[in-house]
Amino acid sequence: MVDEGAPTPIPLATVGGFLGSGKTTLINHMLAHANGRRYVIFVNDFGAINIDLQLVETIEDDRISFSNGCVCCTLNDEFVSSVAQMSKREDRPDAILIEASGVADPRALEASLSALEASNHVQLETALYILDANCFGQRDYVEAEMLIDHAATSDLLLINKTDLVSQEALARLVEEFSVSAVPVPLIWCIPVGFDWSDICLQHFCWRWLWRMELGLWVVWRLLNLVWATVVGPMR
Repeated sequence: MVDEGAPTPIPLATVGGFLGSGKTTLINHMLAHANGRRYVIFVNDFGAINIDLQLVETIEDDRISFSNGCVCCTLNDEFVSSVAQMSKREDRPDAILIEASGVADPRALEASLSALEASNHVQLETALYILDANCFGQRDYVEAEMLIDHAATSDLLLINKTDLVSQEALARLVEEFSVSAVPVPLIWCIPVGFDWSDICLQHFCWRWLWRMELGLWVVWRLLNLVWATVVGPMR
């Protein structure tokens, strides 16, 4: 039975990608353009974020609070309990973003996130993976395979810095990921400048289009089956 008095789960998204892919740029953009929304962002290293000091309200060992209501926390062993406590507060955040470590497998967070979702603390919205188009061709085989494997676990793959590669190189990159990371939708852009509504809307649209495409494929297969088993023998 659903407890009607229980608070609504907090929307949560994760962002992964190798060092230099654009994760920090995305985080900075969200902090600077919150537009009244209160984000809590868990990061691996405060030092990697170019924080606007004019927005800083308080600084603690593992937490930075901003005047616009956003909070930046370090991702540590107390992450699960921290999110659980946030979901029970009156001044709970509007959304949570988690930055996965550069080379770490994004699936390492799955158990913790599933437990939080099962407890109705959060609602998992999107797993975003950012790829640096300019650097991918410079990766060795092991790194390239690791990157493709990590990207295949995401809901959205954002190909960043496409202005630094040729159209031919971008086409090869898209083709490789379309084959190796199916069925992850691909989005490419020049700078990283998403906000929360962009992330959730893109995920919703791509998920809807994927389901529609899958549904059309099923209908096509059924029509072929009917033709082969019913119409064909009658001819």
